[in-house]
Amino acid sequence: MRLFILYNLQLEIINFLHKNLRKARVLCASNLPSKLHMRILVIFFLFVLPSFAFGQFGINFHQSNLPFVGLNYEIKNKLRPELRIGTDNYFDETSIEVVLTYDIVNKDDYELYAGIGGRLNGFEGLVIPIGVNVYPLSTKQFGFHIELAPIIGESSVLRGSWGIRYQFNRGSSR
Repeated sequence: MRLFILYNLQLEIINFLHKNLRKARVLCASNLPSKLHMRILVIFFLFVLPSFAFGQFGINFHQSNLPFVGLNYEIKNKLRPELRIGTDNYFDETSIEVVLTYDIVNKDDYELYAGIGGRLNGFEGLVIPIGVNVYPLSTKQFGFHIELAPIIGESSVLRGSWGIRYQFNRGSSR
């Protein structure tokens, strides 16, 4: 039931962002963020981000031809909703992804995951991430990851990425 609610919430967020960011792109002639972009970021950082501070909140960076920064929240060491924001581009060309991943294998030193999500503004479409998180240090907070994600849309792309991950509030043992 919780997975169904998270999935519906994810679809609502994607539809809202898709509809409003397209309008904002028409109204925003410069490379500066529009008022709508700023409102979304302010709401996120003031209301959503603090609610994650006491849980398994994490941040990561993926390096690829389509690099991005991700903010995630780990639920019961298995389910991980994540907001991904594209980097290395102009504000009005910034891509946004919302994905929901599930840990198929969850060991102390590594996690194998797969998921589903959506991407807006540049290679728009369905995202199906499959990857591995590796935690080689004794703290288990800092780790590395590799991911393969087909993006299926008008122009489909197979994106491979690697990067670093930091998980807040995770102790030495999981």
